[in-house]
Amino acid sequence: MTLLVHDNIDAAGDRLQKALDQLQKTIDGLLNKVDRELSGSVGELDALRGEREQVGAALAELGQKYEDLRAVAKVVSGRLKDASTKVSTLLSE
Repeated sequence: MTLLVHDNIDAAGDRLQKALDQLQKTIDGLLNKVDRELSGSVGELDALRGEREQVGAALAELGQKYEDLRAVAKVVSGRLKDASTKVSTLLSE
């Protein structure tokens, strides 16, 4: 009877060890998957940061061009107003 109990305990111990080994393999696989996904996410995040910097630079450049065009439009508007006044003066004489 003692030998049978001992065999049952050994068999249960073997099954437990196999289950623990399988659990460890599963955990290792999940950790590797998470690590790969995180490293991919970090790469994507770096790429998005680079794109954000490019968009920011382009936006700053467009802002400067807008200000330049606004200044030119103001000068042209003033000259047109002056020309219109001169034409009106000449026509009224």
